[in-house]
Amino acid sequence: GKTPFDFMPPDEAKRVNLLIKDIVKPHQPFAVLENTNLHKDGRVVVLETSGVPIVDEGGNLLGYKGINRDITERKKAEEALIQSGEKYRSVVENIGTGVSLISPNMEILALNRQMREWFPEIDVSKKPICYKTFNQPARNDICSYCPTYKSLKDGQVHEAITETPAGDKIVNYRIISSPVKDKDGKVIAAIEMVEDITERKKTEDALKESQERYKTLFEGTAEGILVADIETKKFRYANPAICKMLGYSEEELTNMGVADVHPKESLEHVFAEFETQ
Repeated sequence: GKTPFDFMPPDEAKRVNLLIKDIVKPHQPFAVLENTNLHKDGRVVVLETSGVPIVDEGGNLLGYKGINRDITERKKAEEALIQSGEKYRSVVENIGTGVSLISPNMEILALNRQMREWFPEIDVSKKPICYKTFNQPARNDICSYCPTYKSLKDGQVHEAITETPAGDKIVNYRIISSPVKDKDGKVIAAIEMVEDITERKKTEDALKESQERYKTLFEGTAEGILVADIETKKFRYANPAICKMLGYSEEELTNMGVADVHPKESLEHVFAEFETQ
C-alpha cells in the first residue's frame, strides 16, 4: 500500500517527513498540519491534517488516527490577499472562508460575503467593536485569546481557535490574523481569515474519545484479546484477560508471536486464517 508521502511532490514529502518525525518521537497529537499533494489528474491539492496517536499499554506507538481537510481554496484566498484591484476583491468576496478587516481600536471595518452570512446583523458603516459584536451575548472586553489584538500590537501573524457564544450554543472559529502595515511599517489594521471548524473540532474530540473508550473496553473485557501484526505474526499488544488465560505477562506476550502460543500441528491452519485477513 501507499503512504501519505507517496501523494506528495518529493520536496514536500521530505519537508513533511521531517515535521512528522518531531511529532511522532514524543507520541504527540498534531493539528492543522498543512501539506501539498498531487491529485490523480495532476492538480495540486493542499490538505490540512490533524491526528492523534494510538499507543499500546506499554506506551509503544502503533500508529496515528486522523482526518484530512481540503484547504486548497482557502490557500488560494490567502495568496489572493496580497493582490490588489477587482480580482482581489472578487476572490475575497466569494470564497467560503470569512475575511474581516479590524482597526487598531478593534473596530470592524469590512466583512466579506461569508462573514456577512455568519453575522447578518453587523453594519460595518457603524464601525462596531468586534468583541462586542461577534459574541452573543456581547463581551465587554477583548477576548483573552484574540490573535487579532496580538497582531495589532506586535505586527506578527497569530492564530487561535475560539469558543464563540452564539445564543444557546458555542461555535468554534479558527482565526488567522495578519497585520496590515503602511509604507513606514506601522500597523494600521489587521486582516482576519476565519473558518467555522465546529464540526471538525467535534470530529477530532470524538477521535480522542473513541481511543479512550477502546482502551477502556480492551482492558476491562473478560474476553481475551491478542492483536498481532499480519505480516510478522508478532503480537503487538495483549489485554489483561488473555494474560491471565495464558499465564504470561503483557511484556512476555508482546515479545512472542502466533507460533509461540499454538500447537505446531495447528500452525498451518492458523497461518492460513491470517492470510485471509
